[in-house]
Amino acid sequence: MAALLLAFRFLTVIPLRGGGDVTPETIGRSVGFFPLVGAVLGGVLAGGAWILGGIFPPQVGAALLLGVWVLLTGALHLDGFL
Repeated sequence: MAALLLAFRFLTVIPLRGGGDVTPETIGRSVGFFPLVGAVLGGVLAGGAWILGGIFPPQVGAALLLGVWVLLTGALHLDGFL
């Protein structure tokens, strides 16, 4: 469970408590949960796209969804793009 919480804390800005001490072993185990964290983020964003798509025009919905993604991940991986 500590590795899963660490994966969420590393890949998102969601403030999760618990998980114990951060050790090299825990960090190594957390890498296995990265796809799960990505699937959860993808599910949240897909739900957001569905909701926003029913309210706003496609361009506005896409811009808002990008903003949600940046807020959830703290702009992780956008630094290389920028």
